[in-house]
Amino acid sequence: MSPVGHEMLGYTIRWRDVVPLGTAAVATRGRLSVRVGADEVWELGEDTWENDWPWVELLEHLAVIWPYLVHERGYDPLGLGVDPDALRPAAAVRWRSKSRSVAESEENELLGYLRTHDLAAGLRGASAPNIFIVRRGDQARIVGGGVRCFAPWQGVEETLARLGGEIASRLVGLTDPRAVEALAAWRDRDSLDEDKKLSIETNWPMARIVPIRTVLSMTGRLIAERRETFLFAARMLATRTDPEVMEVLLGKLLENLSPVAEALLISSWRRAASRTLTTLTGLPHEQGRTLGRWFRGFLGVDPTRRIDPESLLVVAGVTVIPVDPPSGSGSVDALCAWPDDFRPCVVLNTKGPHAKGFRGSNATLAHELCHLLVDLGDTLPYAEAKAPRAPAPIEARANAFAAELLLPSQTAGIEMTDVTAAGVAVSVRQLCNRFGASQAIVAWQALNAGVRFQRGVRAKLTELAKEIVASEETAGSIPVGASQQMLSVEDEVLRHPR
Repeated sequence: MSPVGHEMLGYTIRWRDVVPLGTAAVATRGRLSVRVGADEVWELGEDTWENDWPWVELLEHLAVIWPYLVHERGYDPLGLGVDPDALRPAAAVRWRSKSRSVAESEENELLGYLRTHDLAAGLRGASAPNIFIVRRGDQARIVGGGVRCFAPWQGVEETLARLGGEIASRLVGLTDPRAVEALAAWRDRDSLDEDKKLSIETNWPMARIVPIRTVLSMTGRLIAERRETFLFAARMLATRTDPEVMEVLLGKLLENLSPVAEALLISSWRRAASRTLTTLTGLPHEQGRTLGRWFRGFLGVDPTRRIDPESLLVVAGVTVIPVDPPSGSGSVDALCAWPDDFRPCVVLNTKGPHAKGFRGSNATLAHELCHLLVDLGDTLPYAEAKAPRAPAPIEARANAFAAELLLPSQTAGIEMTDVTAAGVAVSVRQLCNRFGASQAIVAWQALNAGVRFQRGVRAKLTELAKEIVASEETAGSIPVGASQQMLSVEDEVLRHPR
């Protein structure tokens, strides 16, 4: 008996009987130890549950969840952006503001997701510690026994396949019906029809998979990078998106992903931003504001001057494609992608809930610029969708970055210092015109400035911001530039290192 596996995931198994005989349960009894990182999460020992367990249960579970482990890449279906063991408390905070029917529906979806990514979920009656495995691009996120680590997906997949194979080998030749069924299920674990595979890869229900299949069929055979980008973007779209809108946006994204050989300015910006990000602490929206201030300084743009996000993106080598869907608006503002060796691309939905008009476009493109600088290829492996179920921490950071880039809070505060309560509405509109920012951004940036206003001004700004936030929330998306007060719900569950 010797340890088997990858540096970050390994196992040791000792069978009770040398020769497997009898039923599937009897033939697979033994002792199993599973290691995550350097820690034994499931341990061999004299008095632990792992002793003489019928490991056919784990094999049956692996056969069921295998397609989800391999093909369900990225974040959880609710876009909470936390590790699997933190999803339930994070979701509980989210559900405080949801209707009972919505909360129940999301809970069922979340429980299904957790079950298909937890090795312990298949062990009936055992008090086994959870071991969660989630694929993110070419990496696996492994969480178990207090250990959190990343590992190359290929090594993790090979380790799991070898573990399943060792258990399955104990069933070969047995006539027990359970043994026959478990062995067949394990051997057929990769047998999926194309629609089922697409459903798992994108998290879209089978009944609504047609638009995704349609886009793929129109583009012909795709090289791996473009296909992975497409699937990751589709996964980040909320399932309530209008299928026709989704088909148009994803089609444009695929159509405009082009290989690039020359060095792009956005690449040097990204390297500088990544170095800055490593020095940041605090909550996501605090990081976003700091990054926004840093980037203005990096570009040498005075805090009192206006910035045009679209021009910045184009100069940096990013393809920007405005799209006007023929019907409906959907719940998506933009898609953003940057696969390796390709020119980054942003597809802007001009009918999106927060991308309408030039101010909405400015905020959305500034938001996507943040993802290009610090997220794609790292926290977001392939693509990003500014949509209701995008990962909340990453979206909060990008929202705050966009607000600070368009209108520095320092400038907003200074401009509003001498304004009276009666003049708030006029002054806010003037700043909107001057900086190309929405009223929501102007109001929240002034409130975030930390300056002393004239009597009644703070209340007017807060009232204005809340009115706008309320109208935007009905569209199902967090407003760009939301302040710490509006992000307090997310803050309760986002105090974790990134």
